[in-house]
Amino acid sequence: MARKPPLHVSQLLSWADAHHERTGKWPDLTCGHVFEAPEEKWYNLDGNLRNGGRGLPEGWSLAKLLAEFRGKRNPAKPPPHTIEQILAWADAFHARTGKWPTGYSGAIEDANGEDWGAVNMALHTGSRDLPAGSTLAKLLREQRGVQRKRPRKTAAPKVHRLVPPEDGVATARELESRAEAMRQQIARRRQGRNHLDLPDLTIDKILVWADAHHTRHAAWPNRKAGLIDGTLGETWGAVNIALSRGLRGLPCGLSLPRLLSEHRGKINGHTRPPLSVDQVLAWADAHHAREGEWPIVESGPILESPQETWRGIEYALRAGRRGLPSHSTLARLLDEHRGTHKASDPKPLKLRRILAWADAYHRRTGKWPSTRSGSIVESPGDTWQAIELALRQGSRGLRGGTSLAQFLADRRGKRNRSALADLSEAQIVAWAEAHFVRHGKWPTQKSGPVEDVQGETWCAINSSLYKGGRGLPGGSSLPILLDRDCRGVAGVGMARRVELAVDTRNIPSARSIAAGQPTTTSSA
Repeated sequence: MARKPPLHVSQLLSWADAHHERTGKWPDLTCGHVFEAPEEKWYNLDGNLRNGGRGLPEGWSLAKLLAEFRGKRNPAKPPPHTIEQILAWADAFHARTGKWPTGYSGAIEDANGEDWGAVNMALHTGSRDLPAGSTLAKLLREQRGVQRKRPRKTAAPKVHRLVPPEDGVATARELESRAEAMRQQIARRRQGRNHLDLPDLTIDKILVWADAHHTRHAAWPNRKAGLIDGTLGETWGAVNIALSRGLRGLPCGLSLPRLLSEHRGKINGHTRPPLSVDQVLAWADAHHAREGEWPIVESGPILESPQETWRGIEYALRAGRRGLPSHSTLARLLDEHRGTHKASDPKPLKLRRILAWADAYHRRTGKWPSTRSGSIVESPGDTWQAIELALRQGSRGLRGGTSLAQFLADRRGKRNRSALADLSEAQIVAWAEAHFVRHGKWPTQKSGPVEDVQGETWCAINSSLYKGGRGLPGGSSLPILLDRDCRGVAGVGMARRVELAVDTRNIPSARSIAAGQPTTTSSA
């Protein structure tokens, strides 16, 4: 693991200032990643300050640093209180609202983060240089004569009555409908579900509910299907528990999926029927006769058995489930019994064929393949991982010494992250100046791709400046570089603005600036 670059207190304060300017709050340990340096976390910076790591002073903390240099209130060491100060805050609260404060009155205005709940707790516990055994209410009663009366709470009886309309006129139909609604409400309350005395269930009743569910939803219920329509509080989850535990008059050891599998023929994912190699080969032969190619894992459902999929067959072969041999695959099974692709004598490869497979993959998915892209649709039995090994080792008729990423970078211009071109600070500054000319503001790591430079992004450039690599020493960032070479990112000097203020018809491209070509600009 690469060692992280050293830090400076001024750098931490600049990140904290930017965070405060952006959010209106000072950072703390819960703020996650540093926006200006995504590789850093405020929690880790606090630990470095406490332990003196990465060149920072020892025995500090993030809260102590901000309290010392930015005047932020430190919750770990709050300032002391006095009775006179609390009474002054209470008088101001009374003058502003007409009421005296309580422990639930929230924050205290103009008190730098103090609130009435903390003041009440300090009076009670005797912390922050206050005498113990008091409360805010007791202090105001003794010093300001405030008497608090707590009204007794009496529960009003619930009276069911017909509410007359606002105009005082109601028809007989309206009165009758309201009375019927009231009767139904009372009946529902009287027929409430008693969880301690639930009615017994039967297999036939559950199957009737399942058939009705299937008729309405075109699918069989499961334990997550919720309430059972037409019942008083019954759920499919409770039915499944009663079946598995033998409750409510049901036999023990069943489940809702097993019940539907035995009585309605629904395929149970946990107890799927066994398979045989001959059955899988028959499905493969039918697929080959219909499509003109052998099935692969991505071929989807099996037409002759819609409940089965070729991916499910692959999993069963790998794990040795459902009666199939273990440690096998669909491609290996077809190799052995249909001779689709001999594993001991693989077919030779050609670069143009690999390129055609990659183009087809890009047309289907919009992305270029990688070693994790799985099987190759156009060549059953081949995977992109096998292509990678052949390109590196020089097997199957290839020259070797390259990789799939480098091959696509050479032939299709795909960005190869393991072989990126070196960068220089002068080049980055040139790209930043071109960005400023176009948009009137300096780039940040959130500015997206670098214009006229294929594959480069400001986020990747900021990461390289911070971590090092690609010819850069590390320990810097995009804001630090621009602040040093461009006279401040937030406010660029007037001379620099005049120098970069050009006619939009003569805006130079980032590529020409990076190449060192002369540019003609007209000063404003």
